[in-house]
This record gives sequence, C-alpha cells and structure tokens, in this order.
Amino acid sequence: MRALGSEGSSSAWIRILSMVRVSARIATFLMALRECAVRRNFSQVRDSRVNEQPGLTAIHTLWMREHNRIARELQSINPRWSDELLFQEARRIVVAELQHITFNEWLPIIVGRNFMDSFGIKVLNRGYSFDYNANLNPNMNNEFSTAAFRFGHSLVQGTLRMFSEAGGVSTIQLRNHFNSPHMIQNEGKLDEIVRSFAQLAIQKFDSFVTKDLSNHLFQTPATQFGMDLMSLNIHRGRDHGIATYNSIREICGLRRATNFNDLKDQMDIKARLNCMHHKS
Repeated sequence: MRALGSEGSSSAWIRILSMVRVSARIATFLMALRECAVRRNFSQVRDSRVNEQPGLTAIHTLWMREHNRIARELQSINPRWSDELLFQEARRIVVAELQHITFNEWLPIIVGRNFMDSFGIKVLNRGYSFDYNANLNPNMNNEFSTAAFRFGHSLVQGTLRMFSEAGGVSTIQLRNHFNSPHMIQNEGKLDEIVRSFAQLAIQKFDSFVTKDLSNHLFQTPATQFGMDLMSLNIHRGRDHGIATYNSIREICGLRRATNFNDLKDQMDIKARLNCMHHKS
C-alpha cells in the first residue's frame, strides 16, 4: 500500500508516523514534508499525488488512521512485539481490507459479477483460495493503464458539498484546492470531506468531465485557468506509444473496423464521430 510506504528512506521516514511506541501522541494527520518552509503544510506518503487535492489527502489520512488503530490493537494483544513487527502486521491487515473492498465492492460495479466469475476472482463466502500463482505476471497492459483506466476522470465532481456534524452544508470548488492540502488540518474539515464521499453521488460515466478538470486542472490562486486533463490523457497515450484502436480491437477478439458502421455495436458516439469526420 503506497500510503504506508514500501521501500527506501522515504518508507523508513513514514514509518515513524505509525510506530505506536515512539511517542505517546498517536498521529491523526499525515506527516508534513520537511523539504522547505514553503511546503510545510504538505503531507508525506509514498504516493506523490497525496497533496493534489483534498479528497486524496483525506483518503490517505483515513487509511493511515486505520493502520494506527490496528497497530494499537495488535500492541495490546502482543505487548512484546517490536515497532517494526507492529507496523508490518498492521500494514498486511490494511492491505487485506483494501483488497476486500476492491474485489467485493468496486470490481463488481466496474466489470460485472459474471466477468469476475468467469475469471475466478470473486470473493469467497467461506474458505480460502489457493489459486495465487507467483509465476504469473500481474502487470496490466500499457493500453489499459494509460488510456482505458482513465475512465474514472469522468466520475469526478467539480463541486463538493461538505457536511458538518451539525448537519450544515457548504460547498467548495475543486479548482480552488489543487495542491492545497492544508484545508484538511482545519478542525472538522477531514470529517466533512469523508461525509461528502459517503453522501455525494459521483458523476455519470460518459465522455464528459467537469470543467474543474478540463479547464482548471492545477489552477493556482494567481490565475483563473489551468490545464486540461483530457488533453493530458491524449498526450500521455502518445508518450507511452500505445497501440492503435484497431490493434486493440483484434486483441479483444473484435474484427478491425474499416468504416463507422463497424463501430455501431461498441460505441454509442459513432454518429457524432462520423459527422465530425465528414466535416473535417
């Protein structure tokens, strides 16, 4: 789990935050960066994106707190365990929790339960699976990670409703909080963001994204505009040298498309693509 670190000096530094016997004060927020005074409100975890926007910071903080909660429970059961053992065992449990959420709740929505059944990756109701094979390559292909997996960008809300403990509702614009994680450290704000996650619906999965990502990505207080995430996605595909659409169709068992009619069963935007093609 990248939030807890996995290697090198960065991981060792982050572990200090989770060692429950190092200090009597159990951390409730992520460790601040030590690099320079300008970034004193930034947080440090293995995932470099942690400070991109408050939602990511909140998720990392939530899992860090869960790790420390488990570590405290383990320490009460095994008072002779070293800090390193407490860290690693708590980390294993947190990773298992995250995997359970992924396979039991997230993947069935994304790929469907029938697909999961066909590949034998459905979570068992009882017993254990011994299908794991360390010799299999678990890497995802370049085309999926670079292009297809970016479908989540269309789900992002540009306006977040914040719910206070007393029931009050306020809103923030995502464009105003890129690389501005210090809001999380204000009293009650982390809880408000978590409540927002629990109550605010995602946007529909489609070919559209909020303007906060298409016109205002990484906007700074000194400007009223930012970058375009969709343009960056296209550029990323070129940088990675992903295969052509027709090549991927063949890999997926579909025949090559020679005209727009060949796309009618796979793409609901065929008519618009055809119209744009003839206008160009």
